[in-house]
Amino acid sequence: MSLPSLPAAQLRWDAERGVPFSSRFDDVYHSFSGALAQTRHVFMGGCGLPEGWQARPRFTIVETGFGLGLNFLATWLAWQQDPQRCDHLHFVSVEGYPVAAADIVRAVAQSRDLQALAPLTHALAERYPQPARPGVHRLLFPHPHNRQQSVTLTLALGDAARLLPQLRLQADAAYFDGFSPAKNPELWQPPIFKAVARLLRPGAWAATWTIAAGVRKGLTEAGFVLTRRPGLPPKRDSLQARYVPWHLRGDPRDDLRGDAAAPLTPPQPPHNASARHAVVIGAGMAGASACWALSRRGWRVTLIDAAPQPAAGASGLPVGLCVPHVSPDDAVISRLTRAGAHWLRQVIELSGLPPSDWRSGDVWQILDDTAETDDDDSDDVQASSASSTAATQARQRRDAALGASQQALPGGYEGPALRHDQGLSVKGPALVRHWLGQCPGLQTRWSTTVARVERADADAPGQPPRWLIKDEAGHLIAEAETVVVASALQTPGLLPTDPVSNGPSVQQLIPLRGQITLGRWPGAGQPLPGELPPLTGHGHFIANWPPRADDNERWDWAMGSSFERADTDLAPRRASDQANLAKLRHAMPDLADVLAPQFNDEPHTRPPGLQPWVQIRATTNDHLPLAGPVADWQAAGQHPRPGHRGAASMRWSLDALPRLPGLYVLCGFGARGLSLAALCAELVASQIDGDPWPLDAALAQAVDPARFEFKRRRQSAPQPAQAAVVSKPAPAQSVE
Repeated sequence: MSLPSLPAAQLRWDAERGVPFSSRFDDVYHSFSGALAQTRHVFMGGCGLPEGWQARPRFTIVETGFGLGLNFLATWLAWQQDPQRCDHLHFVSVEGYPVAAADIVRAVAQSRDLQALAPLTHALAERYPQPARPGVHRLLFPHPHNRQQSVTLTLALGDAARLLPQLRLQADAAYFDGFSPAKNPELWQPPIFKAVARLLRPGAWAATWTIAAGVRKGLTEAGFVLTRRPGLPPKRDSLQARYVPWHLRGDPRDDLRGDAAAPLTPPQPPHNASARHAVVIGAGMAGASACWALSRRGWRVTLIDAAPQPAAGASGLPVGLCVPHVSPDDAVISRLTRAGAHWLRQVIELSGLPPSDWRSGDVWQILDDTAETDDDDSDDVQASSASSTAATQARQRRDAALGASQQALPGGYEGPALRHDQGLSVKGPALVRHWLGQCPGLQTRWSTTVARVERADADAPGQPPRWLIKDEAGHLIAEAETVVVASALQTPGLLPTDPVSNGPSVQQLIPLRGQITLGRWPGAGQPLPGELPPLTGHGHFIANWPPRADDNERWDWAMGSSFERADTDLAPRRASDQANLAKLRHAMPDLADVLAPQFNDEPHTRPPGLQPWVQIRATTNDHLPLAGPVADWQAAGQHPRPGHRGAASMRWSLDALPRLPGLYVLCGFGARGLSLAALCAELVASQIDGDPWPLDAALAQAVDPARFEFKRRRQSAPQPAQAAVVSKPAPAQSVE
């Protein structure tokens, strides 16, 4: 599959000394000897570690220059060996020229000095994004003896100057690493130092191995107070720095303030340690993801749902496919689902979902001219439909951009297709139940219908408000300072009314009816057309795998799905079954011929072998979910953004918009619950707990619950009056 790529690392190995060397920068990746000692002395020692993270719930380090990951691995090892370690260590690193996972393993294997890192290196290689793609990648490593403690690596791959302002975190320490400033000056420029400074809390420590004059000057201008420390031979000195912003020193040179440098760190959550309790409303894929993400952070969770069991709605889909969306321009949905599929695989593996409930392997996506695509993916092809030659050329350009090729697939399809070699087939209800079973101390309230969530005053000045969850009669069901509403179509109606517009606080969702068809294989007299891999692109087809002994499943295959917008009818329709068969006939004509006799054409009768499954999904106008804190439009209108005049809410940026403290939504996934729910739940849990975000700011804004209303208000806001332009009179013309 052809996707956006990054510049090659151009790594080669010094045959004489066995060390990795960068041809691009004409420099070594680490010293010839004592690489582990350098990390411990220069970076960890310069940042006051391990003492700095001890007895703390979390500690965050930001790094420039991931390289072969030695700083990360050494820090991880020290954390793992420290009996007083923090509960959660976050390591955020930016790298523009990522190496391959095999190079990381080889670098450790070939150095006797680094053998202590070998077990961690193999764990890193298993999760390392391969091939490495631009963007933010989250990798989770629980402690082997305490699953409630973890190391999280957030890799930002791409240009540091572009990516650092897109990160959302508040770090306790910074490692400035990379090739020599003389060889790689781009990573040692003032904008880099300032971008890192914006990600640090005041008082954070920073360290680097170089004392170059330009580095010292740039760090000083960014607000660091510098100290020379003894270096590790052959280096005589190293640099230690403390971040003390200029404005805290009463110095007017604070160039990190004002409009040009709006706050880039998420606000610290208003919760104290004793209030780490959240209520999650909705026990589908989104709600279960939120419960798991919060529980692994040590939160106590209460789950409420109107049904008597989890996954009662659209998340009850018997089996679904998870593959990244692809588009020639690598659109937002493509980047989101690529990150989402990678995170879902990790969560499934880490949570120990039984193999009987999921499979990994090739999934084929057909790409002919009738394949199902999002509207914005097929504009080029559709615009050329008037000319068959132009349409063919447009399809060829699309297929080439995506890396598709002509294929003859089992089931009878012949045409352009794209292979997803790490596709997932997952039984949704089993995954939801499994995640909930992984939440220690989870309190559940089944068959409990929530009517509304109301805000109550804080118990004491300076404390966050409480949220009251009530039923239709106004009786209190539960209360908490933190609430995640994951109730699909019902979500907007449960939230407090926006006092400014007197409407819902978030965009109303759109119902999207979906019906899949399940059935059994025909008798022995009708052979199947070979091995049948999962297929998507024109509907989907999944062959069942051997069920567990305790399963009650009575289906061998699933096909679908229908997409009926603004339709909430849950009654099965023969027409939807027939439409699903028609999709299969186009994608796998030979298989469709084998299964067709099971589809009874007689009206008002249903073939006994077919099992339709119908549910209503919730989607949005832009087909992206709503995930994040609910906006406080009243506060946005009453209080102008710092540094601006006037009180109009549109003076705020979406990123800095005031929010209702402790109230979050997680819904609107449409048909992409598997691809996106776990990732978006991780985003919301990170926002709640003050962790680094797993997405860059652009992608987080793409799923921000306030984006629709923000755009509407910005477009309807009165424009500032323009100064009148006074034109000079034209010079008089002479008359002959």
